Amino acid sequence: MRSFRGADRDTNHSLVSTVVREILEENHRHKFDVARFNLKKLRELEIMKRYQIKISKKSVALEKLNDSEDINRAW
Repeated sequence: MRSFRGADRDTNHSLVSTVVREILEENHRHKFDVARFNLKKLRELEIMKRYQIKISKKSVALEKLNDSEDINRAW
């Protein structure tokens, strides 16, 4: 920190300047648990059919959804 005298000698005001040095902490990336889908299971015929039925039911429900209804409630 350093202070400088003002241009006007009648006042007691001084200009103060300082240098700030900040060391930022490294951002450690946290490992998040990501839900992974086993897509190999979809090759099995029975599982594929169940998945198709679930998806078609959800799409039909969304088509019937009015604008006034809450989409989160429909899901």
